[in-house]
Amino acid sequence: MLLERNTATGREVHVEEKDGLLIVRKTVPKDVMNKYLDHNKAEQNAIPQKSYKSELRKKNMWKVASIPTIVIEQWKKEGIDLWKDEDWPKVRAKLNDPEFKWLRTSPGKV
Repeated sequence: MLLERNTATGREVHVEEKDGLLIVRKTVPKDVMNKYLDHNKAEQNAIPQKSYKSELRKKNMWKVASIPTIVIEQWKKEGIDLWKDEDWPKVRAKLNDPEFKWLRTSPGKV
């Protein structure tokens, strides 16, 4: 059963009962996620790889990643809480993993 639909983002929340359990499933259309990741790719590629460190050193802080909430929720289910300092080594490892490369907005490692 459809519980919620966000028409702006296409995100849907479905609920079903199976074997005495209530199962909640959240979905985001692939094209919405691809647009999000394409934006991250553009940010990552905006600074040439060879000069990004010198460009970023001019700033005290810089953006290193943009993580969709649906990914944050999934990581939380896996036991990784983005908002807890003690979990940041795990978050850093995820962001440095090639599987999650396009969550980063700066080249190099986090």
